[in-house]
Amino acid sequence: MILAVFASPIALPIALSFVVVVFSIIVVIFSLVIGFGAVGIALIATGIVSIIVSVLIAVQSFASFIYFTGAGFLLVGIGLIFSYLTIILFKKSFGWLANKISNYLKRRVKR
Repeated sequence: MILAVFASPIALPIALSFVVVVFSIIVVIFSLVIGFGAVGIALIATGIVSIIVSVLIAVQSFASFIYFTGAGFLLVGIGLIFSYLTIILFKKSFGWLANKISNYLKRRVKR
């Protein structure tokens, strides 16, 4: 009992810092997934705007029309790849994270 009283000023801050670091890692993973999703959505929107602009430019310059249309389709394609990778990353990272947390809680309950 006395050992617990003397150890608590050291053990409690260490345990709290461990919880904060784990929470920070979870927030970073979530932020990365949201960031990839935002990049994908932005690329798709930029590609659609580029395709619309290319149609408006078609009467002025055929070369610019082809350039902006190609750039628009490229941006939409890359945006779709980013969006698909975001979905995969979300499923993998949060599935892994949920598995680790549940395994940890199962071990703690068995004790």
